[in-house]
Amino acid sequence: MVVSFIVLAIYFTDFVSGVFLDFKVVSNTNCWIVGPTTTGKYAIKHDTAYGWVTDLLDAEWIWDYNLNTALGYGVVTKHFYIAGVVNSGTFRIAADDTFTTYINGIDANCKSLVYTFGLTNGVFCDVKSYLRSGMNVLVVSVLNTGGYAGVMFKLEVTSNY
Repeated sequence: MVVSFIVLAIYFTDFVSGVFLDFKVVSNTNCWIVGPTTTGKYAIKHDTAYGWVTDLLDAEWIWDYNLNTALGYGVVTKHFYIAGVVNSGTFRIAADDTFTTYINGIDANCKSLVYTFGLTNGVFCDVKSYLRSGMNVLVVSVLNTGGYAGVMFKLEVTSNY
């Protein structure tokens, strides 16, 4: 009887707590970018320009296919799947020049109207409340106001499956 109770207690503890999953979504050549001179292509890795000191492990500086310096917006899109209930969502980002972040079509209150490429760890944003179980879409709109342009980001998520 005691053994049965212990086995059931362990079973229900595992069932309730589930499996914790940790994963990241990073800027890389699997990101889709539209503009400022392209109607849509996969991003390319950008060599670090002068003053770009942000370093987010596993993330790359990216921009549109020809690394142009054209003025205007580049819109980077990345789709990802979250299994289970979201426990946390932290987003770090840096851009040359300014940016606004959207998650699942909602302004994620993660933006900057000043250059952030000089910040070693980028800008930190808690985006948990914008994430959901299942398919998610991350969109970063970056405005190039002159010179080189690029963006680097890293989204770290934990979920309970």
